[in-house]
Amino acid sequence: MPITSQTRVATYPVLSAAQPAPASQPPAAASAATFAQALAQASANASEPAATPTPIARKLAGSLFGDAAADGIITGDEMRAARDEAKAAYQRRFGAAIAAQAIDTSVPLKLQSDALGRVVVVGDHPDKARIEQLFAEDGELNNAFKKASSLARMVAAFEEVLPFHEAYAKDPKAAVAQYAYLFNSSSQITTEHRWGPDGLDVLFNSERVWRSAWG
Repeated sequence: MPITSQTRVATYPVLSAAQPAPASQPPAAASAATFAQALAQASANASEPAATPTPIARKLAGSLFGDAAADGIITGDEMRAARDEAKAAYQRRFGAAIAAQAIDTSVPLKLQSDALGRVVVVGDHPDKARIEQLFAEDGELNNAFKKASSLARMVAAFEEVLPFHEAYAKDPKAAVAQYAYLFNSSSQITTEHRWGPDGLDVLFNSERVWRSAWG
């Protein structure tokens, strides 16, 4: 499912079939030249027209982007609009749930999905256990959070990769050196909740988390 700013530029990995990892060569043994070649090839592949999306990819795109996914191309503006709509839906549902449970809103609250897919509180909070239990028991709230977070992560990744494509078109070698972190780290979203005079506001903070270049 191609995702573009105004025109087609790349296929977002989440909506594409997973590619097999390179054969058994360990990361430590890979030379800098080999790694640079792999990055260059990845960029070249991303610039090519995407293959016909699988039924699973089409279903996923439809669940995230609705009618915007019907033509097979998702623009940057459509991604941001979908994120903002999902954020508003989650914000309404979570705000109502918090009020119904009389959970303390005077303390900053940050949420994240853990490795098992559970919504967990980041750091300390006086109502940490109650908040996590709320997400565990309320499937619709859990899904609303994950949809908004997934779209926020996709938008963040999309906005990060565009400068790489622009730089690669001008100087591939320099672009690979400058943006290598995109290939050996992944983005992680922390959802921050703030309560003020106008009620609840939700902010998505993206950070890069290191991972193996081949893993």
